[in-house]
Amino acid sequence: MKYKNLLYTLFIFLICSCNSSDSSDSWPENEKEAFIKNCATTAGSNIPNAEDYCSCMLKKVIKKYPTPEDALKMDVEWMMSEAKNCM
Repeated sequence: MKYKNLLYTLFIFLICSCNSSDSSDSWPENEKEAFIKNCATTAGSNIPNAEDYCSCMLKKVIKKYPTPEDALKMDVEWMMSEAKNCM
């Protein structure tokens, strides 16, 4: 259950951070840093090596969704599947 809560929290953060960004052709550095910071904070002690996990997830999200705006269309099933691969 903690795992699902973490994933949903991560997804909600991603949506919120995307809404505040301008439309550009790539992920701005501040978006990447915010993703990692908030992901690691949310993961806390639930996931060993949270920063590695969050970096892995960020790479996967950026690869599939080239802009933060594209990430608004993220498939939750895909995200959960990829999260397992980053653990």
